[in-house]
Formats: sequence, structure tokens, C-alpha cells
Amino acid sequence: MKVELNIYSLMFIALLPNFMFIPSITVLADHYETNFSIMQLSVSLYMVASASLQVLLGPLSDKYGRRPVLIACLLTLIIASLGCVFSPSTEIFFLFRIMQATAVSGMVIGRAIVIDVFHQKDSVKILSKIAIVLGISSILGPAIGGILIETYSWQAIFYFIIGIGMFSFFYNFFSLEETNKYLVKNLSDQMDNYKKLMSSSRFWAYSFIGGFSSSTFFTILISIPYIGEIIYGLSSFQSSLLLIIITSGFILGSLSSPILLGLFSEKKVLYFSMLSSIAGALISFVLYIIFPQYILSIFSPFFLIGLSNGFISPIALSKVLSIRDDSRGAASGLNGAFIIGFGALYSAIGGYFLGYIERVEIIYFMIFSSLILTYISILHTDEFKHSSLKK
Repeated sequence: MKVELNIYSLMFIALLPNFMFIPSITVLADHYETNFSIMQLSVSLYMVASASLQVLLGPLSDKYGRRPVLIACLLTLIIASLGCVFSPSTEIFFLFRIMQATAVSGMVIGRAIVIDVFHQKDSVKILSKIAIVLGISSILGPAIGGILIETYSWQAIFYFIIGIGMFSFFYNFFSLEETNKYLVKNLSDQMDNYKKLMSSSRFWAYSFIGGFSSSTFFTILISIPYIGEIIYGLSSFQSSLLLIIITSGFILGSLSSPILLGLFSEKKVLYFSMLSSIAGALISFVLYIIFPQYILSIFSPFFLIGLSNGFISPIALSKVLSIRDDSRGAASGLNGAFIIGFGALYSAIGGYFLGYIERVEIIYFMIFSSLILTYISILHTDEFKHSSLKK
């Protein structure tokens, strides 16, 4: 139970620096005398760094163990968060934000520990719960960030992260035991593992599914501060509450995924996912055209997109992590890089054009394109290529 709870806490910390930061984008743009399109890059740069680190941290944990990699990253997170508080310029701030991305170690190491410790049947259930924790983090993060900004200042966000980071650092330093029983001996073995992973059609199919579906989520995420605060005049805290809509859908989908897999074939669950996401996007677009004065006409139907992502996430993740016993860290890292990397690309493009064109329609173009790419990836899974509908 202690191991499981620690995994959930690591997942929470992994997303906290980015989600807590979201409500502060417009405030920091004023503080550093820049505009939204520039300051939102601190989110995209963080996500790019997260994606890159996941490629490195997974193999490092395969070679040196989960524990030392996690401890080093948590220490770096604490130092980087302190650096963000005292950054004298946008450029220095961006540098420390990139260093903050070491928080993603909680996600990479946590998922690898799941596969190290638990059997595959139990791991799917735990990965579903992890998806719920990630959803809760994405709800609480912006809400806490918005409250801290309105009550204290933007610096309070980073002091909060420092406090949680220190707690996790000391707990894992004194309590976490090494779980990796298949340490990779040399670099050539590591490269072989990468080659074997990347030669797997299952790895590519499910990584693309995770990457493209996350792009939809991050497009909505990055649009909330601008649409909420600039276009509709909401406060930082009020706009952060909009994220509850899609993340509550994600949580419900993650809870439902194991239940649905017990009742229906995986193929049918993926069908449900596709129908839910396209319905959410289309309903939102139609309501926005009819009732453009109401911000909830845009965001309320995104609950269905969150539901879709919740259906997909545990399935895709368990498939990728179970490909090879000796490459779980590498698989976790590469898969995470796809998810965060695609999200970073989409959020950067969406945020840039949203800031300059100042049209809500931009997010619909980004959402529909990522959904189409998700569906194409789903159709390339073994379930769709080689099986018929069952159950």
C-alpha cells in the first residue's frame, strides 16, 4: 500500500509545476513586460524538456535503478523552483522552467515501478488509478495556482512546489527501495532495447494514440487562460475552474475503462472513445456558433473529450509498458515523450496563433486535427487490423 500511495504522489508532483503555473501566464506576461504569445512558451518549453527528459530518464533508471534517478530529479526540481522565484528576466525564468521539468521523473519512474512490482492484471487497475490522480492534479493544480496568485502572488506558486518537492525528496530518500531487478549492464544493451521497442508496431500505434489524444487535452489547457481572462474577462481563479470540465471527464473515463474492458472487447472501448471525443468537439463548435457570448458553450462539451481520453489512457499505457520486461523504463520514457512532446507542439502552435489572431476558432482547428490523427492511429492497432467485434 505504501508503494502504491507513493506512486500516486509522484504522479501528482509530476504534473503540478505545469498545471499550477497555467493561471499565472497573463500575470507573468505583465511582470516581465511581454505578451501572452511569448510567456505561454514557458509552458511549451517545459513540456519539450519533459518529453526529452523522459527519453533519457527511462533508460537511466533501467541502467542505474529507479531510486537514484528519482532522488536526483527531485533535488533539481527544488533548486529550479527557487530559481524561478528570483529570475530577473524572461530568459532566465525560461531556463529554470526547463529545469523544473525534472518533475516528470515522478511519472516515468512511477509507471516503471508499477510494472516492476505488480502483475499485469493489477497494473492495468493501478494505471487507471494513476490516470485519475493525473486528472485530479490537473484540476487542483490550476485551482491552487489561481488561489495563490489572487491571495498572495505568483511567487507563492513556486514556494508551494518547493515545499511538496522537499517532502517527496526526503520521503523517497529514506523510504524508497530499489524495484528494478533487471538492471541493464551496458550501453549496447540499452541501444538494443531501444531498437527492439521501436521495431514493435504495437509500441508505435499506442504511443501515437497517447500522443495525439494528449494534444487535444493540451490545446484546451493552453487556451483556457487566454480565452477565459482576455476574451471573456474572468479572473485567474475563475478561468482555472474551466479545466475541471475536461479533467472530470478524464477521471470518469479512467474509472470506467477497466469496467468497460470487463464487459466489452478492447476494440469496442476504443470505438466508444472515438464517438465520445468527436461528439464533444462537434457539440462545442455548434454551441459556440449559436451562443458565442457564453464561455460554457465552448468548454462544457469538452467533458466528452476528457471522457474519451480517460478510456484510452490506461489501455495505451499498459500495452506499451508490457512489451518487454527489460525495457520498462525505456518504454515508459519513450511513451511519455510522445505524449508530452505532441502536447508541447500543439500547445505552442495553438497558443501562438491564439495570442496573435485572437480568435476562438483556432482551438477548434487544432482539436479536430489532433482527433483525426488519434483515430488514424487507433485504426492501426492489432485490434482493428486483425480482429472483428467481439462480445
